[in-house]
Amino acid sequence: FFFQAEDGIRDFCLSRGLGDVYKRQSNDETFKDQVQQFDLVFGSDVVYSREAVQPLLEAIKFFLKPGGTALLVNHILRCNNLEDHMKITAERLNLNIQCLGFADEENLLKIHTIKVIE
Repeated sequence: FFFQAEDGIRDFCLSRGLGDVYKRQSNDETFKDQVQQFDLVFGSDVVYSREAVQPLLEAIKFFLKPGGTALLVNHILRCNNLEDHMKITAERLNLNIQCLGFADEENLLKIHTIKVIE
């Protein structure tokens, strides 16, 4: 099962057919019982807009096992201006987000880790 962050905020016609998968089904107890949680959730190039941050972090929290880690790698042009908003939103969702630095020699790709605060 793959969730794409933009599918949580787009309307059905624009979301490549997936619609509002996470939000629509996360309230369904049957769905929650069938969903697997993961030790590692990885996202690459998933932070584009302010509106996408909260659905993305909610999805990460939903699919992350207790004690698990999420890794996000994003281009600085898309994530630098959203870093403070990501930290504030993560704190509100009881998540700890930290920037580990850069993933490349040109310093264009930032790596963040996310963990659920227990």
